[in-house]
Amino acid sequence: MPVQLRKMTSGNKANTSNALEWITVELKRVFATDHANSESGLDLAILTGICEQCGKLGYEGPVRDMCAYAAPRLAKSTPRVAVQMLWAHVKVGLSDAEFLRAVVAYLCEHLSEYVAQDISRSIWAFAKIDWYEGIDFSAVCDRILSQADKYNPQDLSMTLWGLSRLIPHISDRSRVKMVFERCGYVALMHAQAGRLNPQDVASILKSFGRVGIKHDDLIQACQACVAQFASKFSCEDLTSAAWGLCKLGYHDAVCCDAIARQLDEHLDKYSPAQLSTCLWALAYMGVDLAAKDPELVDATATYVKSKSFRFSTADISTIFSAYARMGVCDCCAIDALADRANLINSTTGLSAQDAAMLLHGIVKLGHTASNSVMPLIEEICDVLRDNLGSLSAQSISLCLWSFVRMGQVEDYSDLVEDCAKKLRDDAPELAPHCLSNSMWALTNTSYGDAALWEELAECCVKQVTTFCIHDYANVLTALAKKSREVPTLKDSFTRIAAMLFVMRVDDENCSCGKVTKYDLGRLRWSFRETGMNNSPAWFEGVSSAPAIHDASLSPMVVLDGVAEVDPQPCTGQCPHVAPRMVVGGGAGIGSFTRMPSQDTASDAATNAGNKSVLDGLTPSNMPHLADPSRYLTGLSDWQQMLGMSAANAAAPGGSVESVSPEGSVDEQQHQQQEQQYYGTGPEGSSAAVPVSVKNTFLNFEDQANMLAAAGRPKSI
Repeated sequence: MPVQLRKMTSGNKANTSNALEWITVELKRVFATDHANSESGLDLAILTGICEQCGKLGYEGPVRDMCAYAAPRLAKSTPRVAVQMLWAHVKVGLSDAEFLRAVVAYLCEHLSEYVAQDISRSIWAFAKIDWYEGIDFSAVCDRILSQADKYNPQDLSMTLWGLSRLIPHISDRSRVKMVFERCGYVALMHAQAGRLNPQDVASILKSFGRVGIKHDDLIQACQACVAQFASKFSCEDLTSAAWGLCKLGYHDAVCCDAIARQLDEHLDKYSPAQLSTCLWALAYMGVDLAAKDPELVDATATYVKSKSFRFSTADISTIFSAYARMGVCDCCAIDALADRANLINSTTGLSAQDAAMLLHGIVKLGHTASNSVMPLIEEICDVLRDNLGSLSAQSISLCLWSFVRMGQVEDYSDLVEDCAKKLRDDAPELAPHCLSNSMWALTNTSYGDAALWEELAECCVKQVTTFCIHDYANVLTALAKKSREVPTLKDSFTRIAAMLFVMRVDDENCSCGKVTKYDLGRLRWSFRETGMNNSPAWFEGVSSAPAIHDASLSPMVVLDGVAEVDPQPCTGQCPHVAPRMVVGGGAGIGSFTRMPSQDTASDAATNAGNKSVLDGLTPSNMPHLADPSRYLTGLSDWQQMLGMSAANAAAPGGSVESVSPEGSVDEQQHQQQEQQYYGTGPEGSSAAVPVSVKNTFLNFEDQANMLAAAGRPKSI
């Protein structure tokens, strides 16, 4: 009888209207026989073939019955039986806990017998239903590494896709990193041989983008494949590829143009989720569609207006963010999406996370006064009031920025105050961009006590190497203004400012779009406010750089009588701060914590000591340092930045202490130590700094000495 069932599930008979009913009845009859209930039972190999065919046909009932029968008998079967039944089980949308536990138990016991295809299909299936209970991921990763060379392109893409989906549940992420690096080289060989199809390329790019690991050779090969064969990619694959490239910080113009061209040609085939994601990726890869292809922008707006009823809240917030980045504000399209969001809220209700994202997108667009949007904002605020405690630190930051940017802090004072209170506990979880935006927002309110500001400042010091130029402008302006009330913040200001002057200044280095003169203006103001020299060589070098833009249309605010720019939000998509995998615990993937770029082994980390991110960097391996006028590279420039002269040292905050001309006893002892370190000049001034020091970057030890000379603690 199982043979007859197998015949019935293959060929044209399987597609007849009564096939499902006949198979269901026959299975029940077979399972009721004495042979099926005997110790030997039915042949699971034959039953597995039937189950796989039913899975392909979407027959949920028969698959459920066969998996339930096989679950207690898997221990005596083969890996192929367990894998094929698991695949069919997931394919029809089932997630029966008893069956899944039986499959996991078999996997853990017989992992050494699993071949490449078995592992890839198992990982894909578990990831599809987000099942991770009982899986020994360290052992699975070791098995993958031992067989990586045997993986074909499909196995590779399925494995990487599955691991990237399950990564939040994997504690040993260093093993996952090893898998991605090893499989990346295998995938590169397949790419160079032309064996990757569009679906494989899309899955690989999305997987690497999801975990934030950059494999330059592989990503560039995949990027070239997208650019050359974009017409062969499906809408879903092209969207996945664009999203992955954007998350990884790759933005090749030819590749972006190819994606935009396919979007234009096949717009009607894109789902709302695919359209919003693709537009978002193009916008954050720097494609100015409003200028390059206004017809495509108009077409997307028409699509939105005609199909707004199909958009989810996630789609709406994503396309809002894309439009805001591109400078597009089609009022009719936005109102249509706002009406859709209102309808969703009135029927099923908005989640707190969706509400925060929607509010952020609306405020970024600046379209807050229409009859459709204003009621939505009120509904969103009601949702946030009831569920603020459930929001993540990043979402709290988005809400706080949105309320301040709207200029309605007094109208929503209760929410602003609650956001400020929650940040006190959640500040260490903030990504760098959200951290800087939160500080900018708090500066423009009366909320936030000294303890909160000191916590935020300490978080900034720890994450300063991941800041873009806009983050520096936000943070230093906030610290300079708030240091009037909390003088201890000047210490953090000095430590953060010390890292600013090795920043690369160009458009690729700022997630908010263009590097503007207003960012530099805010930085100058912050240096004046804290008593530091406001015109070091760095400012003079970057003020005329080609990357600096006037941004004449940027909204303005008055900062203590000085006109400065109202900061645009950073969204965490800076290419140079792409999300990295954390080795050995720490922040989860998706945060913007930096990861060692080379050796991540524990012994390497131990022997590295207190190394600067600048150690080992020379103009030969950093070509963008060829123009020294754009960087502060000499010790004398550090003295100038810190407001120091040859005869005295700056007091905390960079200002010269004038209370005692002779200085305190500690200061005199410290100056004697300086003379022993630097030597003494002809007239008692500090000797000239050796050329070998002036022409090199300063490591952390040099920075510590400089900060100590400015009155700062010896440690950083």
